[in-house]
Amino acid sequence: MNIWQIEITNRCNISCVYCPRTELMTRSIGIMDKATIDKIAEVATNDMIRLHHYGESLLYPELCEYAIKTFASKGIKTGINTNGTAANLKNINRVMDAGLAELVLSYHPLYKRKNANEAASTKHIDNVLDNIKPEYLQRMEMIRVVSPEEEKQAVEEMKEYAAKGLKCQVKRLRNLGKVFGENNENFIPKCSFLDNTEFCVLWDGSIVSCCEVYDARPEWIIGNINDQQLPSINRGCSLCKGCPGYGNSEEETEKEQIVC
Repeated sequence: MNIWQIEITNRCNISCVYCPRTELMTRSIGIMDKATIDKIAEVATNDMIRLHHYGESLLYPELCEYAIKTFASKGIKTGINTNGTAANLKNINRVMDAGLAELVLSYHPLYKRKNANEAASTKHIDNVLDNIKPEYLQRMEMIRVVSPEEEKQAVEEMKEYAAKGLKCQVKRLRNLGKVFGENNENFIPKCSFLDNTEFCVLWDGSIVSCCEVYDARPEWIIGNINDQQLPSINRGCSLCKGCPGYGNSEEETEKEQIVC
C-alpha cells in the first residue's frame, strides 16, 4: 500500500488562521500508538513516509524516534514537516540520530495565528542552526508559505537563514489550504494522490485520500489500516470536487516557489 504520510498526532500547539484544523476539525485529539505504526510498516510499499498530517509531530519526539527506526528496519525513509516551535536542538538531534532523512521547518510568524499570545520566537531555531552538526543541517529545509502581499518581507527574512547554510523556500499559498473555498462543479481533479494511488493514515488508523482531509467525516474515510482488505485504488472523496490538485502542474496548491 502506497502511504504518503501518517499522522503521529493531530494535536498542535499553535492555531494558524489559514489551517482548517483551527476551527473546522471536529474529530478527537489523539496520538498514534506503536501498534498502528507497526501495522503501517508491515503494509507500506513506498520508500518514503512523512510523519505529519494535522498536528505537530515533534510534540512527541519519542514516538517520532520509534516510527523512524521502525520504518528504517523496513527500508523506508522518513521525513517530518514541523511548525518549528518544538524544533529545539534536543528534539532535532534525537530524530536525526534516529535516521530521519528530511526535516522541513515551516516557519509560522505571529501575525498568522489566531491566538496572539502564542509565542513566535525563533531564537531556538537560531540556536539549532548555530550548534547542529553540519551533516544534519544538510537534511533540513525551511519553508515560508505566504500571501502575495507578504512575499517581499518573507524573502528578506529567509535570506538570513539561507546565509546560515539552510536551504530555504518561499511559496505563495493558493486559497489558504481550504480547498472547499473554490468549489467548481465542472472541475476534474488531478493530483498525485489519485494518479499514484497514495493514501494518508490518521492517528487512529483511519485511511484518507490525501493531505487535505482534516476531519473524520464518514464520507471522507476510505478504510482503516487494521482492515483485512485495504483500499487498492484511491478514488478520492467529496473534497476532491473543489481541490485545485496537489501535484498538478497546471494548478498547484502551493505555487510560484522562490528559492532563497
